[in-house]
Amino acid sequence: MGNEVGVLQKIDTLNNSVSQDEADNWATAMLSHCEDVCPGKFHVNGVDHTHWFADLGFSRQNLGQAGSATVVHCYAYWTGALDHYRYDQVGNLHLAEYMVELAHAYQASDRRAVWVREVGTSSEWMPETYISQYATTLLENAATCQNLWGFTWWCSHDIDPAMKGFLSLEYTLGVFDQQNRVKPLGKTLSALAEQWRKNPPAALSRSTALVIPDKGFSKRATWPIGASRNNTWTW
Repeated sequence: MGNEVGVLQKIDTLNNSVSQDEADNWATAMLSHCEDVCPGKFHVNGVDHTHWFADLGFSRQNLGQAGSATVVHCYAYWTGALDHYRYDQVGNLHLAEYMVELAHAYQASDRRAVWVREVGTSSEWMPETYISQYATTLLENAATCQNLWGFTWWCSHDIDPAMKGFLSLEYTLGVFDQQNRVKPLGKTLSALAEQWRKNPPAALSRSTALVIPDKGFSKRATWPIGASRNNTWTW
């Protein structure tokens, strides 16, 4: 159901602010309509990290219960993880795993699936030579979670520089270059997928939980590029 529609709630000049109740009611109604129109299909609310880390728009309870699965987007930069941990430290290498488990905490069913619907990285965030290792470790860690539906690596292709208006980092996020050649990262992800087809990763049972009050969140989880990003209790 759209991609990161909550972003519209964060652009002050659009005057799109809504209460959590209004956002939740809209999401529930839209996903219910999708199910009425296409029963049994896979209907989700494709939100970014913001709503998991801030009291803005959709509630975490709604994200964990409405639709066919729960969605998380797990970028080291956009979530603010890189403000607190180096790219090769635990806080970044386990970020996707952490967010899947965070999603589980808000689900009413222990059988509901979680989709890591966007994850990726840039050579502006870490050395180019480390990206394949980062991807492998990040995904292997998250693959130990129960009821993981799957991963979507963002994105497929590098963007042609002739297309203006994107942030500089967005031009080289692909697993294919502009000439449709597979980059080293693409080969790494392909090999990992093939390995998992033959030997699916085993989910681990988590016997210990950390209980943190669901309050005290910021009302804003993203800041302009270059400014200090969210420093909430999540870190």
